Amino acid sequence: MSLRLFLLERHLPAALRRRMFDQLVRVTADAFGVRPPEFAHLKPADGTRRFAEFTRAEAERVLAAGSTSSVVSDRLFHGAQELGARVRRRLGIRRPDEAFRALRLLYGAIGIDLDRDPHTGDLIVGRCAFSDTYTPTVCAFVSALDSGIFAGITRGTTLAFTARLTEGASQCRARLVGSAQV
Repeated sequence: MSLRLFLLERHLPAALRRRMFDQLVRVTADAFGVRPPEFAHLKPADGTRRFAEFTRAEAERVLAAGSTSSVVSDRLFHGAQELGARVRRRLGIRRPDEAFRALRLLYGAIGIDLDRDPHTGDLIVGRCAFSDTYTPTVCAFVSALDSGIFAGITRGTTLAFTARLTEGASQCRARLVGSAQV
């Protein structure tokens, strides 16, 4: 069992939350080829809202250009995959249940309630801080970050969304694709 994960589930220090968020912002800005926006003096909820606005604007810019969208999507995925792998190593994650718990912790820190359907194993998001800001197209594009983080933490499992809040569904649902080799 990962003792670090166990402890962080009980208390996630504000400084660590900020550092994790900063890493996500840097990975995202690098993928879009822009400078990261400033979040230093914002409360966590305000930072998440500004991050949602930033990613929406950048995704819309890239999607409007068209020709580079697959390149940026790949960079989002691979940057997030490396971020997820660093989390896996730092937290000492070795089992699929620990990977899911770490994902729930990370997503919870940015206003996304992540759960698992006990019957199908699908991931469920009932509340997402990004769903009011993202359009369905932006959400689908930026979900490369989600797939990358999942792949990094689990060593290979990615996501295939079957429903999204941004498309009017009551919750996001995603199937796990591939097998975790945590």
